[in-house]
Amino acid sequence: MREVMTALICLLAGFFPLEAQTTSAQTDLLAFIREKHGPDPGLINGIQFTNRYYRVKEHPFYRGEGSSRGTVTVSGRKYEDVLLNYDLYAQQVILEYQGRNSGVGKIILVTPHVDAFSLEGDYFEKRSLTEEGPLFYQVITADGVSLYIHWSKLMVPNSNDLHYTYYFSKAGRDYLLEFEGSLHPFSGPSSFKSIFRGEARKQVRKYLRQHRFKFREAGSGKLAGLLGFIAGLPQWEEGQ
Repeated sequence: MREVMTALICLLAGFFPLEAQTTSAQTDLLAFIREKHGPDPGLINGIQFTNRYYRVKEHPFYRGEGSSRGTVTVSGRKYEDVLLNYDLYAQQVILEYQGRNSGVGKIILVTPHVDAFSLEGDYFEKRSLTEEGPLFYQVITADGVSLYIHWSKLMVPNSNDLHYTYYFSKAGRDYLLEFEGSLHPFSGPSSFKSIFRGEARKQVRKYLRQHRFKFREAGSGKLAGLLGFIAGLPQWEEGQ
């Protein structure tokens, strides 16, 4: 915990100019930290974010245009209580920080250096699970069963609008279920049920029907509940 607090203070020291602080105590502390440790280059080594989507209708982000409070791990070092957003189209993590004179700055974190992040409790990791190589996946785990969701958006030509030349699609999701030591891709209830066999498949079918399960609408809590149910299924025999 002490290391995390030190990292946060270093982060603040790098982002907040000393003259912008409101108390002498803050100024003295940040000046001391900066003198001893310097600004934290690991987190701020990105490029300034500018809105390049002003001719595109809708937004490309995970939750919306506003930043969410969360955590980020950069080059193995975790930073708590930071403001982030996740650009699903560009597959970039954007850090928001307080700049000079109470202004707000945004930096695109260097993607190869970002190991993991969370947004309001939703947790993402960079993993190589398919032939596409390293991608960000939302990770949901319950009782040893894991679900990986890769989120994305497309920029689509918008020929019927003179102001917006493109629009962002609804969020797309690619699912992978890690179950009994294997990864199983699926796209919806039908392909999800096909992962299972025999009595287990019947029970999964019943669960999805009783809960009126729609993967595209299910939140993290509902998905975790499904994983917990799967973890309690009887193990199938070979040939079932």
